[in-house]
Amino acid sequence: MPCFMPTSFELTHILLAAIALLLCGILVILFLQIFNRKEKKMSDIVSHEKSVSSEPVLSLSDSSEHEQVPVTESLDAVTDSLAAEITASEDDVPIIPAAEEPSEILPPDPIFTVSNDILVALRQLTRDFETKLKYDASKQELIDKLYKENMEFKEGIIKKFQHTMILAVVEKLDEADKDIAVFANRECSEENYRKLLDSYRDIAANFQDMLSIKFDVECYRCEPLTEFDPKTQRSLKTCPTAEDDKHKLVKQTLRPGYKTADGFILRPELVEVFIFDGK
Repeated sequence: MPCFMPTSFELTHILLAAIALLLCGILVILFLQIFNRKEKKMSDIVSHEKSVSSEPVLSLSDSSEHEQVPVTESLDAVTDSLAAEITASEDDVPIIPAAEEPSEILPPDPIFTVSNDILVALRQLTRDFETKLKYDASKQELIDKLYKENMEFKEGIIKKFQHTMILAVVEKLDEADKDIAVFANRECSEENYRKLLDSYRDIAANFQDMLSIKFDVECYRCEPLTEFDPKTQRSLKTCPTAEDDKHKLVKQTLRPGYKTADGFILRPELVEVFIFDGK
């Protein structure tokens, strides 16, 4: 199965999304904690008011503290007695002071302390993440720069090699043009034919010297009746033979091979090989 490897850009978006989800979760938890705390405070205030309202209040008709008024008293005396009793009752009722805000500084809430620690850790994580992004960006820029320089270096080497090879071929072409100009004005004789053949042999030898000296390329060919080597040779023709000891031996070289100094085969040698037919 093909393995999907996310890029650094996709990893960045995934990390940002994870941090955003984590921040949203923390904000929701903080909001719920603050809401529960306010609700608890409101319930405490309501319970305090209920306890205050349920305290006993002195009754005006308490027979233990006040004497009973005789029926025969006049209406004015009863009125004065009731007024005095109401005044005494108001004086005896305790005055409940209003709730004052505490003057002392309360200790910090552990919930908000933990929340602040989480926020500090998230800020530090965000700074570290931004630093990592900047480092990755600079590293990618450096890699792109090195890759560009490497490609330019390779192209420069290839162009230099091509120019050297082209100039070497042009030099041999100039030598061939000189030989053609010399033998064009000579008569067709056996001597001139041999001289022309020697000139072509010199051109071929010069090309081989150019390959060996300038490009470090060697021309190779095997001796007859040597064992066929499939690593450096290719069998272009086969020759049947009745001699068993000549089976898979090279009869002759049809085209030489070329290899570099480190052993890399540029072109294998083409040979004709003996094959035992049993007849």
